[in-house]
Amino acid sequence: MFVLKKILVFILILSCPSIGIGYAAENNTVIPEVTTNVQSSTVLSKPEQRVQTTQITREDITNSPVLNLSSLLAQEQSIVRLTNNSGDSSQTALSIRGFGNNAAANTLILVDGFPLTNPSILAPNFNSIALSDIERIDIIEGSQGTLWGDQAVGGVVNIVTRHPEKFLADVNLGVGSFNQYFYSALVGTKFKNGFFFKGFGFSNRTDNYRQHNRHAEETGFFQTGWDYARGTLNVSAQSYENTIQLPSGLTQAQFAADPQQSTDLLSHTHYKTVVYQFFNQHALNAHWLLETRLSNRTINGDGEINGFF
Repeated sequence: MFVLKKILVFILILSCPSIGIGYAAENNTVIPEVTTNVQSSTVLSKPEQRVQTTQITREDITNSPVLNLSSLLAQEQSIVRLTNNSGDSSQTALSIRGFGNNAAANTLILVDGFPLTNPSILAPNFNSIALSDIERIDIIEGSQGTLWGDQAVGGVVNIVTRHPEKFLADVNLGVGSFNQYFYSALVGTKFKNGFFFKGFGFSNRTDNYRQHNRHAEETGFFQTGWDYARGTLNVSAQSYENTIQLPSGLTQAQFAADPQQSTDLLSHTHYKTVVYQFFNQHALNAHWLLETRLSNRTINGDGEINGFF
């Protein structure tokens, strides 16, 4: 009898899984499909993205009354702080995330992917870029700047210029007090075979308030290239000159007699920068992209500050 009970219990245990499986098979539960859409570029939400990145559009630039890039960025003082240790407005550094005097070495300025740097210790020359040639400016002040390396721990300013897709032209003229005048002209077009060209030039001169205090900025730029089926290539050349006269300081008596006078009619600085660049972006296949960049930048300076240099 004891052996028979064991056999019956064993048969009952074996029969239970089959009963459970049969029940589950007759009552299948279908879980609906769930589609996830995760963007690989960033894990930030849209509100966070707006906080991390500020964009200045072509429309914003067109509606702004300023004449150069330094003045345009000065309107974004809640995001960036402009620092300048000289009377030359072109030698301006952007301070993002509180880097202060080290901003020039920790804030990366890009123009179409090329770093805007000088071979000397001078700060990047923002005014060498004509406002009429800028499509948009992305100011990345958050931690995303670290994606560009240690040179961008303070943030990134990504400047994207206009690419000719059809004929484009832009002319600006301006006059101001103290014999200030400004003009700029941009023209470009793209042909049916994919070849394109773009060129601009501008001049900005002012005598300023005091004697021997003239400031002149002049630049010329030309770019030509070809958009083909699997990519694009272009070459460009630019020359930029900046001259500023330094009127020196005044004593209290000299200031009371004539605040516009200059006690130094020789001190001045003059810098000329020449830049040549080559760019090619070619799609090898659907998964691989080859990008080639070559850049040559030369700067020459002379003048007199307590002696000729």
